[in-house]
Amino acid sequence: MIVCIPTKGRPQTATYRLFEGSGFHVFHFIEPQEFEEYDVPNKVNIKDSDKGVTWVRNFINNWARQNNHQFICVCDDDITQFGVAQNQKAIKKPNADALKHIFEFFECGDFAMCGINQRQFAWSEKRNACVNHGKFNGMVMLNLQKISWEYRGHKEDLDFAMQCLDNRQNMVYFPKVFYST
Repeated sequence: MIVCIPTKGRPQTATYRLFEGSGFHVFHFIEPQEFEEYDVPNKVNIKDSDKGVTWVRNFINNWARQNNHQFICVCDDDITQFGVAQNQKAIKKPNADALKHIFEFFECGDFAMCGINQRQFAWSEKRNACVNHGKFNGMVMLNLQKISWEYRGHKEDLDFAMQCLDNRQNMVYFPKVFYST
């Protein structure tokens, strides 16, 4: 699985360091007018500017397919930590280690999408996993082999998740695994 980080206006983003520290391969998707400002690994010039989040998410999915990546993680560029909720407490984990087991589960499962929670909600969750419902934003994993639709309009991740269900695909959500921004 690769991690794809669309970024704009944050040339000092350090989110990739969390993933690299846990052994994940990261790509940054950057608009041409900002491309030289970024000193990050694996920069991909998205060839157009000011097209919006929806456009860049579709660009990432198409780029990943063209480069034979079946499983990808799309992650916001302002994430500062990952962790897990245990005993109604949010516990920070090193780098992106909190994601390793869900990546493995996702790659072996029959899911088109996977998501995790935001820290401010994770500590109060009762279930470890939910199938076909949950909050999908900030960081999503995609199985591009199962996805035939595109991002569209506003509330991109939520709409994409609803299309997942409309297309009779499954998604899994891990409410006790979290990210912070």
